[in-house]
Amino acid sequence: CQGDVLSALPISSLNGITGNWSPALNNQATTTYTFTPTSGQCASATTLTITVNPIIPPTFNSVNPICQGDVLSALPISSLNGITGNWSPALNNQATTTYTFTPTSGQCASATTLTITVNPIIPPTFNAVNPICQGAVLSALPISSLNGITGTWIPALNNQATTTYTFTPTSGQCASATTLTITVNPIIPPTFNAVNPICQGDVLSALPISSLNGITGNWSPALNNQATTTYTFTPTSGQCASATTLIITVNPTITPTFNPVNSICQGNVLSALPISSLNGISGTWSPVLNNQASTTYTFTPTLGQCASATTLTITVNPIIPPTFNSVNPICQGDVLSALPISSLNGITGTWSPALNNQASTTYTFIPTLGQCASATTLIITVNPTITPSFDPVNPICQDWALAPLPTSSLNGISGTWSPALNNQATTTYTFTPTAGICVSAASITISIIEQPIAQFSVLPNDSILLGSTLYFQNNSVNATAYIWQVNSQAFSTEVNPSYLTSDEEFLVFTLVALNQTCTDTFEIQVPLMENIFIFSANCFTPDADEFNPTWKPFISENYDLANYHLTIYNRWGEVIWESFDYDAAWDGTYGIGGQAVQDGVYTWVLRLKNKKNDEVSIYSGSLLLLR
Repeated sequence: CQGDVLSALPISSLNGITGNWSPALNNQATTTYTFTPTSGQCASATTLTITVNPIIPPTFNSVNPICQGDVLSALPISSLNGITGNWSPALNNQATTTYTFTPTSGQCASATTLTITVNPIIPPTFNAVNPICQGAVLSALPISSLNGITGTWIPALNNQATTTYTFTPTSGQCASATTLTITVNPIIPPTFNAVNPICQGDVLSALPISSLNGITGNWSPALNNQATTTYTFTPTSGQCASATTLIITVNPTITPTFNPVNSICQGNVLSALPISSLNGISGTWSPVLNNQASTTYTFTPTLGQCASATTLTITVNPIIPPTFNSVNPICQGDVLSALPISSLNGITGTWSPALNNQASTTYTFIPTLGQCASATTLIITVNPTITPSFDPVNPICQDWALAPLPTSSLNGISGTWSPALNNQATTTYTFTPTAGICVSAASITISIIEQPIAQFSVLPNDSILLGSTLYFQNNSVNATAYIWQVNSQAFSTEVNPSYLTSDEEFLVFTLVALNQTCTDTFEIQVPLMENIFIFSANCFTPDADEFNPTWKPFISENYDLANYHLTIYNRWGEVIWESFDYDAAWDGTYGIGGQAVQDGVYTWVLRLKNKKNDEVSIYSGSLLLLR
């Protein structure tokens, strides 16, 4: 073999003739050597040819890439050109590896290598799905992952219970299965403590706006302390909760009646007042009987009876009324200072009932026995807390200007808003009243509508051929309605340029995308051309039947086919087929008549020269091969 060691030729022949050889030995090429006998011997010169065989590189078909873990077939131990040998290292279906083929000794052949690509298994990724309330609409899961892996989901979508869904990639992709859990929150009925029955006209405390199990909302109708009423609690939107009701019983109030008491003089004996009214209501009188001054006595029914207090005046002459400074009104719940136990004119006593900072109350001052004074009353006004009201704010489009919120409510309450106005997302703003006003906080929610994005593509996308039909692919998002126009005229999603005048050089196609509040406009200007077009099918089926067995583009007569060059690429960007002959069509093999390629999507690139302007144009597209 070329390069092997070549032993020196003998200087004495088999029949005893001595001499010398020429030229020098050569282990690189086949050579004929001449033996010249030493002079003085009766012998002729002779020749000897030594054959040097060239070193041949073994050749093998390439091996298609596989997915990590796929079965990897054994490599052939004989090359395409008949050289036998062995491969190393051992086959590895976990990583891309270069294998070396070492020919068996005794063959004039060199070692060679073959690289087998092993593509890693990619886990598909998806955006998380926000929790929903039981029974709410659940949008279909995407059949293509964020990193471009297609597949299917199981089980079927379930809007009744939290479910984990499994995404199985479509075969032929190097991808693993993955899961996605969608939380379905159950509908929770809000719970509240029962409200004890009240007497007609009693103070009725505001119902809580948050349930015992943490659900917020509003009650209707307004509180009524005059009649038994069923109130409905409606949860604030966005909570998985149902409405509920609460009945507050209001018992009618009865006024106790008594016989009048004749007037007495100061110091006369005063008989005890009856503790049961003529109509059967029991209770107590205040203040204590006083025969020193004319006094109005208040009958307070015993607790548990729906009866109103009543008064009875016993005139005792003369009377000294105690006097007190008035108390300024307070807001409901404010601190109420203790009332003075001595009047401005020196009369001491006690007050009843106990101080109440929840409702306006009349307090009675009972003078201490032994003073010539009458009982007196003091009214402390407790102003109820008022809720400020505002007109609702209409939804606006994202990025639109947002007018400042009013600093004074419809019912005249001033204050400030927080947080700052946000025209990017729906926000609830809280109104905090100015200090010193008996009002509660309020809120307004302003909805921000996501801006629609108008976008479309024109097929074919290079030019418009007079007389042909043009199709449009609407790629808009966040829109619910569309308006199509060509040169300011309305049309549907396809148009035939033959309806237009041939002297128009360009057509301007416009799409207006709208949703409930917002709009967006997108336009494409496309040249109008005659008889210059390329058409290419996007799929063919070289599966040994008579339908679509080969593929090539169709080209109009305005192109110079002498400059035709078509190239087919696989997913790794490798050229697997090319042609400079327009009459040749691709049959789905490597090269011309080689091994069949796998099913899948391939990219084609076409280079042509336009006869009219000698400009070279490059076109490309994708092609699906199916068997």
